[in-house]
Amino acid sequence: MTTNKFELEIEKIITLTIAIGFVTTVATSAFTEVNAQLNTNSNAAGPPFERLQNEVKAKN
Repeated sequence: MTTNKFELEIEKIITLTIAIGFVTTVATSAFTEVNAQLNTNSNAAGPPFERLQNEVKAKN
């Protein structure tokens, strides 16, 4: 019985680790994509980012 509980805890830890890694990867990818769009000289980022893009250009 103790072994089963231990194995269950290990499985939970592994699952949680995989989930955290996945979320981190998705967040990093999204951040990188938005950052790349904001750094382009075109308006490819679209209307939601145009104001922010213009502010970034003005500061640079």
